[in-house]
Amino acid sequence: MDPKRRFSGRVLSSSYAPAAGEPSHDGMVRELWRLLREHERDAGVTLECGTKVYYGSVAHG
Repeated sequence: MDPKRRFSGRVLSSSYAPAAGEPSHDGMVRELWRLLREHERDAGVTLECGTKVYYGSVAHG
């Protein structure tokens, strides 16, 4: 699949992304594609994510 479509599909599937037809949707998609062109490397974009994991037990009172 086209990297532009994969990238925009991932972002637009987020619950906080404006839906098609909302006033901010088209502008967000244009900016998204601009960012893709700016950061694309080897037909892709690396999305770095961080996860914090806390491990322990919960005291029962």
